[in-house]
Amino acid sequence: MRLNIPTTSWCWIGLLFLSAQVAASQQVIELREGFEKIPLKQNLTYTIDYTGGHTIADVRKHFRGTEIGDSYPSFKDTEHAHWLFFRIKNLSRSSQKVSLITKGIDSVQTYIAVAKGLAFAFAPTGSHTPIFRRNTVSPLLCTTFEMRPQTTYSVWVRLRNVNYRLSASPFDLYSYEAGARFLFRKHFFYSLYLGSMFLILLFGLALVYFFKEKIYWYYLGCVSCAALIMFVYNDFLYLLTNQLPTIVRNKNALGILSASVPVFYLLFAEKFLGITIKPQSWLFIASRSIIGLQYLIMAGLMLAGEALFDYRGIFYFSMFALSAITLYYLFAKIRTAPAKLFLAATFPVNVIVILETFSTLHQIPTQNIHDLYYATTLFELLLLTCGIVYRFRRSEMEKLRLQYEILDIEVETRTEIVDTIAHKLHDEAAGDLVLVKSKLGEMQRSDSISSEDWGAVFRWLDQAYNLVRDLSHKLEESQTRQPLIVKLTERFDGESKVAIDHEGLPLNTILDSNAEAILFNVVSEVITNALKHAQPRHIHAQLSYDAPFFEAIIEDDGRGFNPERARKNGNGYGLGKIKSRVQSLDGKMFIDSNRTGTVVIIKAKFET
Repeated sequence: MRLNIPTTSWCWIGLLFLSAQVAASQQVIELREGFEKIPLKQNLTYTIDYTGGHTIADVRKHFRGTEIGDSYPSFKDTEHAHWLFFRIKNLSRSSQKVSLITKGIDSVQTYIAVAKGLAFAFAPTGSHTPIFRRNTVSPLLCTTFEMRPQTTYSVWVRLRNVNYRLSASPFDLYSYEAGARFLFRKHFFYSLYLGSMFLILLFGLALVYFFKEKIYWYYLGCVSCAALIMFVYNDFLYLLTNQLPTIVRNKNALGILSASVPVFYLLFAEKFLGITIKPQSWLFIASRSIIGLQYLIMAGLMLAGEALFDYRGIFYFSMFALSAITLYYLFAKIRTAPAKLFLAATFPVNVIVILETFSTLHQIPTQNIHDLYYATTLFELLLLTCGIVYRFRRSEMEKLRLQYEILDIEVETRTEIVDTIAHKLHDEAAGDLVLVKSKLGEMQRSDSISSEDWGAVFRWLDQAYNLVRDLSHKLEESQTRQPLIVKLTERFDGESKVAIDHEGLPLNTILDSNAEAILFNVVSEVITNALKHAQPRHIHAQLSYDAPFFEAIIEDDGRGFNPERARKNGNGYGLGKIKSRVQSLDGKMFIDSNRTGTVVIIKAKFET
């Protein structure tokens, strides 16, 4: 016999079956004597308040929950409030004080009912609530209440986030003592992180103040962004104010800081890895264009009153592009010690950033990712700080080595002059004086002295006098520094292939002694290398100085070479040493070489 059941009846049967399933799955969480922690993620149901006007009475009356499953509450990007529900029972024979702990939510409000009555209604808390007005003074959100023995409680929690993913983690129930220990551990970790970052920040400020190099400014930018992201996200701004600025409340501050991280790391990597960038190169133009466009778009959106979070796809693209350029630089220098250190420092934090970016594709709690981000960032900056110290020490050692080289050159030059003077005095002046002495002795023994005899004596005395006078002048010149252009001209005097011009660098211009010695060696080395290896017909050296900027352009028409290949093959013609000498003057060296010749440009900055 066939039963004719109306369609509406089937709907009611399905609804009753679904309600029974939800009720069965919504098991009561049992709290036994001595419990410490119970994760709630397997015992939660939720509903969405699309109107934003549901009261606790409305929710209790009409609640139809959806299971969350085996994960923390995570609802992707939504501005709608979500109501979570679970039931707990105190099985012990005494009252138990418990704490519900969560984090990363703008607004949290908890209601607790016993039977049909409302037992507790807690005031709203969350990141928009000043930290000193919360139930517990902490970046984490803690709701503590006391449960009577053998009593079942129904708990509703209203969550809402603005301009950020709605994800509550942790979302766990602790005993009061276990919750206090958990909060204490978190506070200790945050204090350790912020204290370490503060010390690194002071170190960066000291570097900027004393040395004023761009690399230290970029290093300071990396440290500042990392510290401020943690400071803002964990509500530490409430240490300074009871009302967050709008740019913080709408998450635009976090957006600006997050987008600035790859900018500073790119600029830092260029200096730290020793990347030589020509302003006309496509990488330089692309990176600076992306940086400028990124901040221009940010400014336009904020002026229009928009939230940057809603347009994060644009900034993901710019951040990815800048990170890709940084990786390109990194792998171009991967054989060097700074590149290996940079890779070891940045790899862990990049993995964490990828997990955060694609957080919708996995179930790792957001707050766990953030804690890992803080730990890896601290590790990263400590390693980079070690790299900065190593770089500074290496730079100082290089300067010391150059000073010794300069001293050796001066000693060698003076030794040559002394040897020349000694040779002249011994072989020429002494010879003339011996002749004079011999002639005078002969004249003394002679009865008649002719004018020719006196003429010979005076001639030999004049020769000795002129020789001693010339040697005296030469010795005086060796004690007085000669201009760079004069020394270079004398160095390559007689070399028909070499022409040296100067502009803004007159023959009487004396440069800084250290700079002069270094530049003399550098320019001489470049010209000598060209004569030795390039087989040129002509070499033209153009030196110019417009205080405080010095520039040397050495150009030849000989055989070109590949600087990178020569360096890798260990046949760099001393380019590494030349480059280190130029860098000791805070200068730069550019090489452009092909089969028609080579151009070397040296730029430095110093006062005369």
